[in-house]
Amino acid sequence: MRYALLIYCDEETAVSDDRDRDRREEQFTAILDGLRARGVLVHIQRLRSARAARIVRCWDGGDIIITDGPAAQTREQLTGWVIAECEDLDGAVRLATTIPAAWYGSVEVRPADDTLTYPPPSPDRHTPLQPHAARSSRRPLPWHARADV
Repeated sequence: MRYALLIYCDEETAVSDDRDRDRREEQFTAILDGLRARGVLVHIQRLRSARAARIVRCWDGGDIIITDGPAAQTREQLTGWVIAECEDLDGAVRLATTIPAAWYGSVEVRPADDTLTYPPPSPDRHTPLQPHAARSSRRPLPWHARADV
């Protein structure tokens, strides 16, 4: 079964110096190499700082509010994720204990819901998402009502 390992860290205090950052990076790279070799690594993504985020809230009446910064003011922010194939939840939890961020932050282990994969895989074409301004000058439709998302 597929599991998402959501990595949370305090972006302000997670790394004390360059040597510590390099050590953690080496540990994480070694773990990822091991996951690739075992064939359980599906996807990994590191996120930039939560300070670079924009929060978008839309309502049916057309109101749109865009704010800077993370969605929640918490000590730990989502900094990345690993998607892995594991036997069961216990196996995914064991895997999470090997991720260095679990030692100084936290790793949330969540089963993936494979009943909805969007967009559906299409082996014969790839259409990258376009910025809103390039799609239309009209008010955007909700994401679930658009065929181009």
